[in-house]
Amino acid sequence: MNSGENGRLGLFGDRGLRSGSSCKHSTRLYPNWSFSIKPQMSPDESKAVVMALLSIPASEDISVHWTLTPDGTGADAVFQQLNLPYAEAYGLRDLLLEYSGVAFGTAQCRSAIFAVKQNFSKESNMQQKSLTTTITECMFDIDVDAIPADLSEQAKRLLIDLLGVGIAGSVQEEVAPIFQTFKNWGGKPESLVWNYGVRLPAHAASVVNGAFAHALELDDTHRTTYLHVGASIVPTVFAIGEVAHSSGGEVLRALIAGYETMLRIALAVSPEHRFQGFHPTGTLGVFGTAMAASLLLKLDIQQTVHALGLAGTQSSGLFQFVHDGCSSKRYHPGHAAQSGITAAYLAKAGFTGSAEILEGEDGFFKVMSPQSHPDRVTDRLGSYWHILEMGIKPYSACRFCHAPIDAARALRAHPAWDISKLQRLELICSRQLFEQTGNNAPSTPMGAQLSTPNAMAIALIYGSNMPVDIEAHFNDPQVAELAKQIVLTVDNNIPRTARNVLLKAQLQGVDSELHFTVALPKGEPENPLSREETRNKFLGLSSPVLGKSKAEKLLQVIEHIEDIADIQEIMPVLTAEA
Repeated sequence: MNSGENGRLGLFGDRGLRSGSSCKHSTRLYPNWSFSIKPQMSPDESKAVVMALLSIPASEDISVHWTLTPDGTGADAVFQQLNLPYAEAYGLRDLLLEYSGVAFGTAQCRSAIFAVKQNFSKESNMQQKSLTTTITECMFDIDVDAIPADLSEQAKRLLIDLLGVGIAGSVQEEVAPIFQTFKNWGGKPESLVWNYGVRLPAHAASVVNGAFAHALELDDTHRTTYLHVGASIVPTVFAIGEVAHSSGGEVLRALIAGYETMLRIALAVSPEHRFQGFHPTGTLGVFGTAMAASLLLKLDIQQTVHALGLAGTQSSGLFQFVHDGCSSKRYHPGHAAQSGITAAYLAKAGFTGSAEILEGEDGFFKVMSPQSHPDRVTDRLGSYWHILEMGIKPYSACRFCHAPIDAARALRAHPAWDISKLQRLELICSRQLFEQTGNNAPSTPMGAQLSTPNAMAIALIYGSNMPVDIEAHFNDPQVAELAKQIVLTVDNNIPRTARNVLLKAQLQGVDSELHFTVALPKGEPENPLSREETRNKFLGLSSPVLGKSKAEKLLQVIEHIEDIADIQEIMPVLTAEA
């Protein structure tokens, strides 16, 4: 078991075989020594120990520094000699107590102890700790001064995108009642409401900014879990970052941890949770925002576990809006942000939440989903980051509408395209795409954003699906007529939740039917927006609201946010020019 350049650790039982016996497997250094494995040890742990022993070369110069008695006394002396805090090595002591009389030798003792902590305590104790404790410990391990480059760049990319969407959303009439209501309630002026220069209590500002961010159906998405993550996390890290005077690096760390927490817990209940009628952006957002707020408020691990428990008990959000196009959808991410922030403050004050809010007998998994996959919460935890799977939307529409829009744009670009010669349009799609976005006669602007036929009609006629196009053409008779001509056909051979589509078009004067296949919509990690496209989206959305100079300045600041000492430095450029 290697650790560092030269550090090795070997563990072996203290009992030899009786005379005349032999081992099936044996170390070359200690032939015919037995390995004492107790039932409490998992097969993976036992195998790892045995393989470590078998890998020791016979010529290895191993000196045994410590031998522990069968009851484990003496462990404290080992930790003391290693200058390793007892509490930090608690998982190692548990491991040693599982082996009756263990001796270990190493060339680099301290690094070897950490190898044991990584390979055993982190894996075996993961099964004993609550899921929220396990994920919290991992998120606390993110080093603000050593965030991997790919995570840092992705976090900034998502931050830029969400701020542009939120700034543009701030002037939408649909969410004005949320802003006005919380503005009227007033309170301690802690955190900025984007664009307006108004300050509200942090929890209230997060609700308003969350609604702004979700107002245009342009905020980031995760295709496996259906989450809009940024609309909850970004308002949280900005609102609490202001209160805590957090640095840009601390904000990035909290953002990454918030995304990862929300995504991992969502994966454990996807897709079943969504099929129960829940809106995952609202129900799962509480966990990510609680994690992000806890980090910025500098809660300890136990307090953060309580915050996650308190967040989970506030989880809410139903998908009923899809049937009538009502405004409730816009409220969900902001409410999740407010709930997570409230949970963090309560935990900081000493209020407690369940550590087993996820896997408990009456916890989130059992209550909120007919089936769950708890292992997904900890799968590759700390080595794989789901934030890298986020997609960025190029169109103002439900993500299930995007592949159909791409197909429609491809048809529009075809040399034979002439809308006057259109005879038939058929979209072959998945069942969820049809059920969620098949409405061809939406009655509200939000309903139009959730309608594949409406989105395709706008794309075919006008070639653009940005907020200005939705607003301008919502009551357009030509759009309405074309939308009703588009036939959506469910192919049961396509997985229920798939986004891929096949568009079939028959045009007068064209002998063969035209086919356009889209496997993944533009903006997915496998088919991403370029850096320039992401920047242009931001500037196109934010410049009409903030003014060109402030929008450009804000973009420049966010691209180098890790250099900012106090996030409050950003706030002046988040307010419109007078």
